[in-house]
Amino acid sequence: MRTEGGLPPMAGPVAPDLADPDDPAAWHELAPLAVHGVRRRRRLDLTAHDGLLDVDAMFRDTYVDSDGDETVVHEYGLTAGIDAATFTVVTVAAQPRVLPWVECPLAGASAERLVGTDVRAVRGLVGGAFRGISTCTHLNDLLRSLGDVEALAAALGKNVGAVRPVSL
Repeated sequence: MRTEGGLPPMAGPVAPDLADPDDPAAWHELAPLAVHGVRRRRRLDLTAHDGLLDVDAMFRDTYVDSDGDETVVHEYGLTAGIDAATFTVVTVAAQPRVLPWVECPLAGASAERLVGTDVRAVRGLVGGAFRGISTCTHLNDLLRSLGDVEALAAALGKNVGAVRPVSL
């Protein structure tokens, strides 16, 4: 910013398709982005077994460059184990995938600070305590999505025995 007067151009790898041929309902169809358009896609899947709720979540921010190529700017994955009776985070791990700055991958370790937290308190905790260089606003957004686990668990409870995970 000091030398050029602005942020560097968004430059990431070409965005691979998120569609899964084995799960055609996993993502809905989206119109292609226009040149210089941006988009965030999110997924939060929840499955239950042995008293735990397993979370598999991710988000991806993309940008369409002047050549019309959709490229990944930010992408994180997140896995977590939640106690189904208390909604307490038992395990959590962030997977930095595509990030724009060299400091960004280190922020993934901040996710572990949620162990022992009730998911119903995650939004407030992350919004207040997850600040500074130990974390990342993009990761924080993904961590706050754990606040949806209770609602998804209620939907999962109504569909016990369903083969597909409940998604948000």
